Amino acid sequence: FGPADFSHGLGAAGVWDDPRLLEARRRVAEAAQAHDKIAGTVASPANLDELLDLGYRFLSMGSDVIALTAYCESTMAEFLNRPGFSSV
Repeated sequence: FGPADFSHGLGAAGVWDDPRLLEARRRVAEAAQAHDKIAGTVASPANLDELLDLGYRFLSMGSDVIALTAYCESTMAEFLNRPGFSSV
């Protein structure tokens, strides 16, 4: 289940608590279990237990976009915190 893609399709990009998204996520897990398949989605430490309780068993811990964003933010912070560095 791709929550980012699904939220975009709903017209509610990045609204992770949208009831339609939560319902779809639940239904995907139920359908996978009913057909003896493994449900998968993106997980974080904050929602790991909830996803396991729903029946998700294939959990991705992130994406290239998330990792690249975190890297760029931390690198830029290091540059900006250096004495004498100007972002202009």
